[in-house]
Amino acid sequence: MAVGVKAMSIHLNDEDRANLERLEKRRMKPTRRQKAIALLRLAEGLTSSEAAMHAGIAREEVEAVAAEFARSGMAGVGLVEKSKTLVRLVRPGVGVQRYRLRKGATLADLVRRSKATTTFQAVYLDGVLAEETTPLHDGAVVMIVPQPKNAGVDEPWRATIPSFQDESLFREYMETLEARRHDLDADEDPER
Repeated sequence: MAVGVKAMSIHLNDEDRANLERLEKRRMKPTRRQKAIALLRLAEGLTSSEAAMHAGIAREEVEAVAAEFARSGMAGVGLVEKSKTLVRLVRPGVGVQRYRLRKGATLADLVRRSKATTTFQAVYLDGVLAEETTPLHDGAVVMIVPQPKNAGVDEPWRATIPSFQDESLFREYMETLEARRHDLDADEDPER
């Protein structure tokens, strides 16, 4: 026995022991990483036993993953990344925040996720006033700004929106919108 190495002992109650024994006997599913390793090793020509050793899972699991991959591809083995929509949220006093949402997410989903409030706020999607049911697209820029307190006042509308009073935030918002427009132009013009 090595000098200075102390054996550790823990006490398990009956319930913990039963749960651990059940887990020990249960066939655990391989992780996404283990599946990827196994498939890569099989693609390199290794046997299922060799791929299992590399991935740290049972040979039977490697064979099951390979069979499912042959039937249904990456989606069949759960290795397809779910589509995500990248959205930028701009708020006075907070700045620009980036959120990855599921495909088909709406403005309401973004507001819920960001924990932003829209009470007495105007919400714009790519510079256009938007409703909470409006679907978001990849690269969307959402801005939440306070609504004018009294619409009857002869105050210029820009003076009622704090982002126009905060020059650096306004500049950041405009740069974000310009980058989005540039991305859209590049997508629409294949010769660029």
